[in-house]
Amino acid sequence: MRSEGPTAIPSPLGRRRGGIPILRRFTHDRRGTSAIEMAFSLPILLMVLTGIIQFGAMFFLQNHMGDVARDTARRVSVGQITAGQAQAYAEGELLNWNATFSVAVQELSDEVSVDITVPLAEASLVDILGLFKSGTLRARAEMPKE
Repeated sequence: MRSEGPTAIPSPLGRRRGGIPILRRFTHDRRGTSAIEMAFSLPILLMVLTGIIQFGAMFFLQNHMGDVARDTARRVSVGQITAGQAQAYAEGELLNWNATFSVAVQELSDEVSVDITVPLAEASLVDILGLFKSGTLRARAEMPKE
């Protein structure tokens, strides 16, 4: 007859096969760590990506406003359009943007200046942190009369 050893007293931590305590199992188990790391880093990465897209869109709009102001001032300076027609021309060039632009044309005796402004709140694509609630985006062009 075989004799069995002394009966083991069950540990409050419990044991699984191989004698590793259940609590130690969690320190060695690496499943799910990628999901947790992604949950912490994804919001930060999305905010950085949104900021890059927002900056690019603002930069593109500023560049386009400058081009329209320069083109409008050039057309007025050579006499192709009048100062009264210049405002409608500039607003027509900016019609594809979903914003309200303010165009001011000044025709002096020797030069023409065109100012185009838009509120930042209307120019921004996404305003997650509320950075663009106030302020304006401005483009100005001056041309000597010919």
